[in-house]
Amino acid sequence: MDNLLSAQQLADLAGVTTAAITQARQQGRIEGIQQGRNWFYHPSQADYLGHVQSSESSSLRDQLLLAKIRRESALASLAEIQLKREENAVVDQEEVIREWCDLLSKFRAKMMVIPSKMAMELSIVDDPRVIEHRLKTEIWQALRELAEDNFNEENAP
Repeated sequence: MDNLLSAQQLADLAGVTTAAITQARQQGRIEGIQQGRNWFYHPSQADYLGHVQSSESSSLRDQLLLAKIRRESALASLAEIQLKREENAVVDQEEVIREWCDLLSKFRAKMMVIPSKMAMELSIVDDPRVIEHRLKTEIWQALRELAEDNFNEENAP
């Protein structure tokens, strides 16, 4: 019993708190001898606790380093996106959605006009090949107009 240490003595020797000693004992990482309400520990437990504390702090340092690396990487990516946005190499998502909605609305309008536009002309045609050809021609014409309108809008001063 002479060479046993109190929780406070072991904590001082290992460089940890008495709460860490109690927690380590409760978790079964170190062994202690109870006398009454007090616990006593063999001095070799201090070496183990010092090693555990060292590896835990090393692990914490590693985790902190990884967190810093992730943060720096995210900041670099954000800076790159900002630079591309300033160079007009990146287009805002909302702007793309607006443009697509506009283009689809124009497409729908052009396609919806074709049946009423072609009804009278095709009502007197009996040959299905002629009807098919006239409809294809009209659809292609509408698509060309959409493409030209879009091209002209993009190149407008």
